[in-house]
Amino acid sequence: MKPILICAALAGSLVLTGCDTPALLSLDPFAAPGEAVVDPALAGVWEAGENDICVIRQTGATGYTVAFHSDGLTRKFDAVLFRVANAEFLDLVPSDSGDFSVPAHALARVWPESARLRWAYVDTEWFRGQAAAVPSRPLQENKLLLTGAGAAVRALLANAAGDERAHGDVTGWKRLP
Repeated sequence: MKPILICAALAGSLVLTGCDTPALLSLDPFAAPGEAVVDPALAGVWEAGENDICVIRQTGATGYTVAFHSDGLTRKFDAVLFRVANAEFLDLVPSDSGDFSVPAHALARVWPESARLRWAYVDTEWFRGQAAAVPSRPLQENKLLLTGAGAAVRALLANAAGDERAHGDVTGWKRLP
């Protein structure tokens, strides 16, 4: 199977409960080495409806694991939190990728607070227009795979990701005790 088809299948499998699935993916991490930060308000158990649970745990000095549980299905991701200007972002990559899959990165903007977490994918038509300078290729179902080097992707983020037009609908999660 071609790597691009594998990425398309991966993108289709990124069913993040309570959120839209990302349509903008990258082969390279969005966060550069050394950019990872920790926000104590991010880790916890979050709920966005009766059957939608998100568990975020800090791993190591600056990493996170993210598990979304909904209707008997669980999707697990490794994540890095980083900041661009005043905005916080999670660089998510599936933790269960196998030999025949390419671990594509998805980008979510997050607003962690003590009792709630707001979340939105950085992925809008406006942002994709900004990404036109980064090498990419279309995937199935209106998805775009950024294939440019990490530095080009980070330059894009520095210029556009903090803009409110860059992210889609915001999903609200409440912290569970």
